[in-house]
Amino acid sequence: MKNINLLRKIAWSFHQSTGLDWDDLFQEAYIAYDKALRTYDPTRGKITTHVWYCVHSHLKNYLKEEKQYKEPLCDIENAINETITPHPYWERVNLTQRCQKALKIILQKANDIDTYLPANILQYVCSLLINAGYEEKEANEIIKQLQKAF
Repeated sequence: MKNINLLRKIAWSFHQSTGLDWDDLFQEAYIAYDKALRTYDPTRGKITTHVWYCVHSHLKNYLKEEKQYKEPLCDIENAINETITPHPYWERVNLTQRCQKALKIILQKANDIDTYLPANILQYVCSLLINAGYEEKEANEIIKQLQKAF
């Protein structure tokens, strides 16, 4: 297969940002690659561009489906508020309510964070916040505020 490294790279990128199993993501990438080969039109651009777009789109849809089946039946925010109570230190460092909620989300996944390489932790934390409904820019700002506070 000519573009296997492209598929590996895309699957690895999704694995790093979502924490889903790399093998599953690679298999899904291969399925999308097979479909992309059938729909490729050489007059419209390079095959790698077409493959990247098709695989990336397919994996995004796959993530949405996975999230649909893994969503808890209760309201996530209520579950977070019930399981983790605010620490008095948070008030002393003047964390906004939005930062406190984000910190609760991060702390709830603390065991998962330990499995990542230090270079990938920030990316994982950012993806956690985005999956919880924060915009990417806001998630990055919250991460900076938390770094500054702690």
